Amino acid sequence: MKMITLKYTFLFFMVSSISFAQKGIRVTYVKGLKTRVAPVNSPPSILKDISFSLIATNKESIFHFNKDMRADNLENRRHASEDIYYRNLETKILLQKETFIDGVYLISDKFDQYKWKLHKDLKKIGKYKCYKATYKKLEINPITQEKHSVKIIAWYTLDIPLPFGPRDFGGLPGLILFVKVGGVYYIANKVQVNVPIASNEIKKPTKGQKMTREQFNKHLEKKFSKYYKK
Repeated sequence: MKMITLKYTFLFFMVSSISFAQKGIRVTYVKGLKTRVAPVNSPPSILKDISFSLIATNKESIFHFNKDMRADNLENRRHASEDIYYRNLETKILLQKETFIDGVYLISDKFDQYKWKLHKDLKKIGKYKCYKATYKKLEINPITQEKHSVKIIAWYTLDIPLPFGPRDFGGLPGLILFVKVGGVYYIANKVQVNVPIASNEIKKPTKGQKMTREQFNKHLEKKFSKYYKK
């Protein structure tokens, strides 16, 4: 009788595990930096012991810093952001959980904020054939109110037709494996497809003071305005 009970317990555990898992992708990205004085064709300097993970299904994704990594110096620790980015295709939600000096914020952003221009340029990233997409973004420093244009270059693959990528980048016909924002790079160095994703691996962030991106920028402007009064 005891053996039968153990057998059914094991079967229940197996069925439960299968029920709460679905197929998806896991992508590891490294972060690189490149200064303005660096030669045009030179590669970025990859930050040591800094990596990020993108976990996604065909409905949602989450992007975060790999906390098990240990930055080897103070400079690298500055780039070990604990921000979390969550995107849901069904509800059209794009959230960023950001830890700031005065607390934790849950920032909602425009879901389709990037109006990509698609190009015919091709290049290989690992084993994947990738296509180029670009977008020019006008950024306004919420503290100083200075404006400047930033060119974003992304390379995506149709071999993985999921509209996700690092940070808040997405909305392309395929997975973004490479993105360049000014002198900052996110580059995929490990891609796993059709792997089991447990239901608790992609959780919509809920903790933090809720704000829109515009409200958060105004909050920053107000907080730091006394230091930038003309």
